Amino acid sequence: MYMVDMPEINVTFNSSTTSIDTWDGFSITEVKPKGDVYSISKAAELAWIAERVNSGDNFSGKTVRLMSNIDLNDKVWKPIGSESERFDGLFDGQTNSVMNIRTENSAYAGLFGAVDSNGRIVKLGMKGTFKISASSDLYGGSVAGVNHGTIDDCFNACKIFADISSDEERSLSVGGIAGVNFKMISNCFNDADIFSAWHSSQLGGLAGVNHGMIEECYNEGKINAKISEEKLSARICVYSGGITGISHGFIGKCYNEGAVEASVASADTDYAELFAGGICGWGDGNMNDCYNLKEVKAVINITSDKEMLIMNSYAGGVNAWNAGMIDKCYNENEVRAISKVSRNGVEESYSGGIAGVNFGTVHKSRNMGKAYADSSASTNVHVHSIAGKNEGSIIDSF
Repeated sequence: MYMVDMPEINVTFNSSTTSIDTWDGFSITEVKPKGDVYSISKAAELAWIAERVNSGDNFSGKTVRLMSNIDLNDKVWKPIGSESERFDGLFDGQTNSVMNIRTENSAYAGLFGAVDSNGRIVKLGMKGTFKISASSDLYGGSVAGVNHGTIDDCFNACKIFADISSDEERSLSVGGIAGVNFKMISNCFNDADIFSAWHSSQLGGLAGVNHGMIEECYNEGKINAKISEEKLSARICVYSGGITGISHGFIGKCYNEGAVEASVASADTDYAELFAGGICGWGDGNMNDCYNLKEVKAVINITSDKEMLIMNSYAGGVNAWNAGMIDKCYNENEVRAISKVSRNGVEESYSGGIAGVNFGTVHKSRNMGKAYADSSASTNVHVHSIAGKNEGSIIDSF
């Protein structure tokens, strides 16, 4: 058996509930620096930092220190930075936390909207709830909407509810730490549930989409993409993963201990593809020394009057759809893929203990859970202890 070391977060966060400053939703107080260090203990001071960054001061070469826990009080928060005005300094949470954040109509949603390449967010906790809504494409994470820099020694304990209000085709990428990661997330964990009912979404415990590196992180929250009729679209495409929904980058020494699910039921649609993976929903990057401990489900149960339906579900203990490298990873819980429709159509179910579908390489990996698949047509069921369907290489894995 190929065991991996469990990542450890060697930071003790401030759990004090006394003297927490609560924001009123509009107050802004200027912060006087000592040299290049800005120390803040009030919510209004944090709002001033946000105003400065959004006005063009990227804080390059400067440090912001959070001196105590702050409650944003579920008031509408304008994130620190955007894709055009990114934060590029050091934000040191000093083991303190920011609580109860809400964003509205911010495409880059989080405490930080966007972090630039030299930006660093460290030793910061996020608690309470995080409510995200927008009418555009949405990139949301409790720490940062989009990360081009480094997020290290941080955690999220905010329950995340994400939604888009639009009649147009929009995409939603949400993670416990960052919506989209382009550089580095390390030594972080998510300990809260993440939920969305949007029909085009990427959900992950750490990041919605990963283009960079996620190392020594873990997830203990439920990742749940559940499509409802009121969010119906002609095309449904959902990616759910314990660490990330989609990964084009590297994931190393990470584990998942939260249930992962993608589901759609009784929706009048003609196309749905659901990807659910213990570590990743869809990936063409590399995964090394990762494991999954909780159940993974991709479930389609459609009632429709339409003649032609395409309904595919993919579930993998590590990666639902693998086009990269899975090396020294394992799964030890049930993996379930179900595709059922009320009328004739094309429905396929792919379930594998490591990958639902493998077009890449699975190397020195092990499955100890049960893989299960079901479909309206028994000939459209693909299930195997390693890969439900294999078009790549499986080496020294069982």
